[in-house]
Amino acid sequence: SSGINAEYGGDKIVIKVRKIVIKASMSLKHTLSNITIKALVKNKVPVSVTVDTKVEKVIEVLREHNIHSVLVTNPSLGKDYVKGFVDVFDLVAWLIYCCRSSEKHPQSHSHPTNVSRTFFEADNMFMSKEVGDLCDRSDLDLFATVLEEESILRIIGLYSLGVHRVGLVNAEGNVNAVVSQIDVLRFIYNNKELLGGHLSRTVSQLPGVMDKVTQADKGWSFEANPSTGLVKANQHEWTFYVFEKLLQNKVSAVPVVDSAGGLVGTLSIFDVLNLRKGNFNLLLSNVMEFIQASSMVGGHPSPIVSFVCSPDDTIENLLYMFSNTQMHRIWVVGENGDPLSVVSLTDLCVFIKSICDVELMNTSFL
Repeated sequence: SSGINAEYGGDKIVIKVRKIVIKASMSLKHTLSNITIKALVKNKVPVSVTVDTKVEKVIEVLREHNIHSVLVTNPSLGKDYVKGFVDVFDLVAWLIYCCRSSEKHPQSHSHPTNVSRTFFEADNMFMSKEVGDLCDRSDLDLFATVLEEESILRIIGLYSLGVHRVGLVNAEGNVNAVVSQIDVLRFIYNNKELLGGHLSRTVSQLPGVMDKVTQADKGWSFEANPSTGLVKANQHEWTFYVFEKLLQNKVSAVPVVDSAGGLVGTLSIFDVLNLRKGNFNLLLSNVMEFIQASSMVGGHPSPIVSFVCSPDDTIENLLYMFSNTQMHRIWVVGENGDPLSVVSLTDLCVFIKSICDVELMNTSFL
């Protein structure tokens, strides 16, 4: 059976297939316990920037490699010294600070006359910051490292707790690779026979995923607490405020809905990378205008797509969608196309870990 290693460059995803021998008799837990994370991502070189790199350049690097985070190194403390990493949550946290630090920041949803000047000032402040000062600024996705000899199962355990990526530390104590949730789930999908009958289980059977539906159906807005209802954005909301709500609610994306509650788009934390010097006024546009304008950044128009599934879709379909896209979440929609809940990469990691836990319990009684 084959495992895969994905490397990103520009707008292309290059999939390198590596042969990892898995015996048909192996259980999911046994397999994941006996393959090291190093074997899964061999030769995957991490993308990094130095501590003195400006945010403007970091945005270019993240967009070029189509990634959400980058290692931050400090050569003055050693050639391979890693201070931490900066991700899009950290950039949004800095963005909000820059916009809110001025006395002229917007106080309401109506345009004040001085907002344009405020965002011009925020533009310069935001883009000129050295990235070394922004490591873990959001306090939402802390930098975690593991030994490269750790098992895939161990890493899935971390991912099921909400960790999105880990740095692999080699025998010399250096971080020589970064492994994300999607790297592991791609491996799982390419060895999906290990899941057996679990592949036919449905979205509605994923732990916790449908718990949000009851509150979402009661009309929760994008200001809802994500633990009790799906966080949404109305298409007419200011983009700045929606970015702020992403951070406040600790979610990486929101479904954008029309007046009837139907799904019309997605604003994710990754969209902060569409900001450039001179276009900060886009933050004053409504969410759909921002999404449409962002699709033209760099002169390469792209369709406005939201990946969706129904409560009856299978785990196999979910794994396929995640493995073949760059999406970090898939909206669960009702019969009318209205978003009810969301399936994240973390949800699938929780599901896979739960299968392994059951296998462990069953073997302990044999």
